Amino acid sequence: MARRYCTIENIESLMPPDIFSIGSSLQDTIGEEEVNNLIEQATIDIDSQLGSFYEIPLRQVKLGDTTEIEYPPPIPFVCARKTMALLYDRYFASTAGSSDASNYVTALVEEAEKQFVMILNGQRRLLGQRLIGRRFCRQTLLETPYAPRGEGGAQP
Repeated sequence: MARRYCTIENIESLMPPDIFSIGSSLQDTIGEEEVNNLIEQATIDIDSQLGSFYEIPLRQVKLGDTTEIEYPPPIPFVCARKTMALLYDRYFASTAGSSDASNYVTALVEEAEKQFVMILNGQRRLLGQRLIGRRFCRQTLLETPYAPRGEGGAQP
C-alpha cells in the first residue's frame, strides 16, 4: 500500500453530496480505488516539492493528548484539496457546466496553495519532521567556504 497524506473521509468532507459520491456500489459515481490513486498522485506532488527541505517520506506524529497519530498539519489539508482538484479535473470539468463547482474547486486549491507556499518559504515548519536543507538557519552560522588566493597569496 502506498503512502497517502489524507484519507477518503477527508475528500468526502469537501465534496458536495448531490454531485457525486465515492464507494463500490453501482450508485456511486467514483470508485474508492480511483480516489486512492488520486490521493497518491497528490502525495507524490507534495513529496516532490518538500523533498528539498524535509526528509521524505514525512513521519506521522502524535498531536495533542489524543492517541491518534497523523501527518503534521497542514499536510492532510493540502493533500485533500489537491486531490479534490485532481478529481474535479479528471471527471467533472467537461461535464459540470456550472461555474459554481469550478469556483468552489478553485477556492479550495487557492487555500491549499497558500498553506503550502508558507511551508516552502520557511514561514511554517512541519511538526516532528527532520530538515535536510540549510534554508532555515542563518548563513553566518555555517562554515565559510575555502577561497584559494593567487600564487603570491595576495588578491589580484
